[in-house]
Amino acid sequence: MEKDNKFNKKAILQYFEAKEYDKLNIFLEDMHSSEIYDFIKGWKLDNVALFLSVLKVETSSKIFFKLIKNEKEEIIDFLDKKLFVEIINKLFIDEIIDILDEIEEENRQKILNSLEKEKKEKIEKLLTYEHNQVGFNMNVDYIKIKDKNTINQAKLDIKEQVNKKDLEIVGNIYIVDSQKKFLGYITPDILLSKPDNANVMQFIKHIKPLNLKDSISKAEEIFTKYDVTSVPVISKEEELVGVINIDDLIKRFGDIEDIFLGASAVVPSDKKYLEQTTFELFKSRTPWIVLLLFIGTLTQIVITGFQIIWSNNGVFNIDTDTSAEISAIVSLALATALSVASSVNDSAGNSGSQVSATLIRALALGEIGSHDFGKAFRKEMKVALLIGLTIAFFSFFRLFAVWGIMGFLDSGTISNAASQAGKSNGWVWEWLVVIGLISSTTFFISIMVGNLIGAILPTLAVKFKIDGAVVSGPVQTTIVDVLTFTIYLSLTTAVFIPLNNSGTFPAEQSMALQSSSISISDFVNNLQNNYSIIG
Repeated sequence: MEKDNKFNKKAILQYFEAKEYDKLNIFLEDMHSSEIYDFIKGWKLDNVALFLSVLKVETSSKIFFKLIKNEKEEIIDFLDKKLFVEIINKLFIDEIIDILDEIEEENRQKILNSLEKEKKEKIEKLLTYEHNQVGFNMNVDYIKIKDKNTINQAKLDIKEQVNKKDLEIVGNIYIVDSQKKFLGYITPDILLSKPDNANVMQFIKHIKPLNLKDSISKAEEIFTKYDVTSVPVISKEEELVGVINIDDLIKRFGDIEDIFLGASAVVPSDKKYLEQTTFELFKSRTPWIVLLLFIGTLTQIVITGFQIIWSNNGVFNIDTDTSAEISAIVSLALATALSVASSVNDSAGNSGSQVSATLIRALALGEIGSHDFGKAFRKEMKVALLIGLTIAFFSFFRLFAVWGIMGFLDSGTISNAASQAGKSNGWVWEWLVVIGLISSTTFFISIMVGNLIGAILPTLAVKFKIDGAVVSGPVQTTIVDVLTFTIYLSLTTAVFIPLNNSGTFPAEQSMALQSSSISISDFVNNLQNNYSIIG
């Protein structure tokens, strides 16, 4: 086989270079367009344009359709205008729509302006439907026969349709009445096996048709239920207007899947991984890494900003020993803050990822479209509300459980902490409750925010064809990290600064505690070691 392939390539090149174009076209007749494209892959575009110009238009149009996005965009300028018009009009309508869907606006207009009037009108009508709707994905080049036809008449009718419009017999053959209303279908084998004088209605099979605005997920259900390779599409008046083939459905699922697997951003020029150079991989990934690097610095800025606020309001002095300037309970809050923030990050991130995964699947299956985003957001916010309240509840008691395990809630430890602060045991318990409430509130708000981000990013990825693997992963994580720290420290600051200013835990008390038998420094260090496991 390898020897034959080498011979084929050599013969193609020989005929092309010798300008024996008739022999070249005869030689290519039995070759699939994919094989021909594999042969010219990597050629300079001016040579590709020349190659297409000497082939039969039918062959050139099939090869043009096989070109990857960048090649289609660029070769338009190399092709003779007349040839370009011929190639475009030779394509099936669904193929043209696929091309229009992936190229830039300027070239999109060039293609539309090159189309025959009837074909252009059909395409512009199909483009009014959303990507996840049947109307956008259906094929209007299909075979149909009349209910009055005999088997022989049907065969002659089909032959005429194929020759006139260059149609392909794909899947079922649909039957309509005199008003073009859909009645049912027969399979191609019926035409070959049944008597010529028999009426087609004797062998009709019924199937539930799709409507133009149905989602492609509904098409999937019908494909599965009836075990067919094509499904009819009807108008409001029940007129047959198109069919959706199984390969159209697979392609649409693949297009959306590509977005979320990174085909549009991680895999440049539609190349496979091993076909990419080191520089291409570097170029495709570096912008995201640099962007996230700068976004990540916001966390440092937020923490530093709050340190300055705390210092200015007397909570602690960053120019002196922290353990000497802060009360034991405030130390507990600040030591807990970083560990709780880590746990909140995980919960908010996981919750947001669940939303992203759910919406990605719904988008891929056509269960939602852009007109459904508002409904999806409202639904996800309701879910987030319930999840947030549940997590906040368990978070509050989990914090006390951890403190109990670590021995901080022992009566002796509580009394010792109260003695160091010059307060009662009840005062310590009040502060533990405050810290627990701050933590639980942070969980609640962060999960709401995480779910909101998880709902927004996938829809943006689909709309702008951004790499969903990057958007729903690192970008989502980075944004949630920054917001989580900001929320936690904002709540902590909002509670502790007013209480500190009111004298609830004055700094002078903390200074006086340095001479106590159990030093604040040891106490804080113990807390930091114990509560680092909270996250």
